[in-house]
Amino acid sequence: MSDVQQQPDWWQASDGRWYPPQGQAAPAPVQSAPPWPGGAQGPPGSGPPVHGWQAAPPATGRRPQPLGRGVVVAAVVVMVAAFLPWATLDGLVSLSLAGTEADGVITLVLGGAAAVLGILRALGMGRWTAIIAVLIGLVILLIAIVDIADVGSIADLGVATASVGIGLWVTLVGAIAMVATAALAIRTP
Repeated sequence: MSDVQQQPDWWQASDGRWYPPQGQAAPAPVQSAPPWPGGAQGPPGSGPPVHGWQAAPPATGRRPQPLGRGVVVAAVVVMVAAFLPWATLDGLVSLSLAGTEADGVITLVLGGAAAVLGILRALGMGRWTAIIAVLIGLVILLIAIVDIADVGSIADLGVATASVGIGLWVTLVGAIAMVATAALAIRTP
C-alpha cells in the first residue's frame, strides 16, 4: 500500500491509495459499512456522528412539536369544563346549569376538534394545525366572555341572584391557554 503508484500493475482503491496486484501480500482495502434502511449512514437514533456514522433523519421529515401537547391539554380542560356548572341561580329555587345545557355543547365539540389538531401538531404536522387551533381557541374564548356577561345580566334583572359557575371560569382559562400554546406552536418550525 502506498500513496503513489509503485509499479504499473498496482491498482488504486476507493480510499485513494495504491495497492499491489492481488498475488502480492498487501493489506485489504478499507470497506465502507453497508447502508442502513432508508439510506441512513448509521443506526436510527444513534445521535451525533461517530466514526463517520450519522443518525437517520425522521422518515417523514417531520419533527415532533411539544407545544402541540399543550394545545391538547388545554382542549381537554375546555371539554371537561363543559360538564361543570356554568351558572348558579338563587331565587325561590336554587338552580345550577351545566355547560352542556347551554353553549357548553359548542365548546365541547370545539375542544375535541382542537385536541385532534393539537395531536396532529405534536406529531409534527404543519403549522396550519396550530393556526386553526388558535382560531378555535378564540371562538371558545368569545363564548366564555359572552356567557359570563349573560350571567351577570340575569343578576341585573333582580328576579334571582345569579353567579358565574366554575365551569365558565375553567372554560375561560382553558381557552386562553389554548390560544397561547397554539400561537407558540405556530412560531416553532
